[in-house]
Amino acid sequence: MRRVAILLAVVVAFAGLAAGRAAAAPLDSVYECTDADGNRSYQNVPDSSSCRRLDGLVASVPTPERSRTHRTHRRRPYVMETNFPRISPATQRARDLGRHRLLEDELHTEEDRLARLRAEYGRMQSRAATGGVPGGSADRAQQISEDIERARENIASLHQELLAGNRY
Repeated sequence: MRRVAILLAVVVAFAGLAAGRAAAAPLDSVYECTDADGNRSYQNVPDSSSCRRLDGLVASVPTPERSRTHRTHRRRPYVMETNFPRISPATQRARDLGRHRLLEDELHTEEDRLARLRAEYGRMQSRAATGGVPGGSADRAQQISEDIERARENIASLHQELLAGNRY
């Protein structure tokens, strides 16, 4: 029973829409307009004298000529420009080697820094164990501990960069 009521409501709504369409038919006109270059467009309001009214029901508006021709062309593969700068393999190898040396130098510097920080932290720990800790060294011990952790992270990052450079 409920389905029948819904179906009846839909039918009545469509009938009202059709009646409204019949009354509004003159306003639902479609015009084919041609500009000075010969391009056609379809509009519901004429904008110039080069527009003509299309009679009858227009089910769909044709696509512009540009879209039709675009579909017929195959997509060209990417082509590098001829004036794009090229680097010789020897030059690239030299650059890669220079980068590798720079990373190794940074790694050795960071490892030396870590060794110095660990030694200083060890001296502070031994003084604290003997009871000879002057005031304020707890803050310095915390700072050294943070510096040690940062140095470890830097060393791990440099190792990753060196490994990534060897892949090429």
